[in-house]
Amino acid sequence: MKFKLNIDKNKEELVEATLHRKGDFSYKLEEMVLGYSGEDSITAYTEDDIKVLKFSEIECVTVDGSKTYATGLK
Repeated sequence: MKFKLNIDKNKEELVEATLHRKGDFSYKLEEMVLGYSGEDSITAYTEDDIKVLKFSEIECVTVDGSKTYATGLK
């Protein structure tokens, strides 16, 4: 699977995905995109805690199997 992100402040925001079939990923993606309310944060769950991370504080997101890691700016 490939991922491409285009940043253009002059265009309307659009999320489009081309997939081979509907499944867990497509349903989660659709839920995330349609549920976006313009907020600048995401709820993150650690083994011991729940944290709210602002998008402006996230430098890198890595997906490794079933786990997702966010590296923050410090």
